[in-house]
Amino acid sequence: MEKIKHDMKELRDQLTTYADRITAFSFIQSVAFALAVGNGGAAGLAANVQKHPCMTSTALSLSLVLYCLFLFFCHRSEDGLTDDSLDPSVRNAIKTIRIARFVIIVLAALLSIGITVSTQIE
Repeated sequence: MEKIKHDMKELRDQLTTYADRITAFSFIQSVAFALAVGNGGAAGLAANVQKHPCMTSTALSLSLVLYCLFLFFCHRSEDGLTDDSLDPSVRNAIKTIRIARFVIIVLAALLSIGITVSTQIE
């Protein structure tokens, strides 16, 4: 029985790590894209974004949806492995961290989409 509890905790910890890494990757990817297009550092990329803003915005939106789905499934799986004996303050902290992950992903994606749209305005 102890081995099962230990394995469940280990899997929960791994899912938390996955969720953190998904959040970090999506943020870094969005910021790097925004910097590359916004500063014109990658001239070819910026030119393609200007030629195909609708396609770029669609791809960025789809990636946002996928990242959010990945997070959702990590969170749902964590919940399935969590026992009901958690202190309410711990549950509230977990809920706050989960919301923060989604907020980070959405804001970073909106930055990229905003840069894509602003290339058309200039």
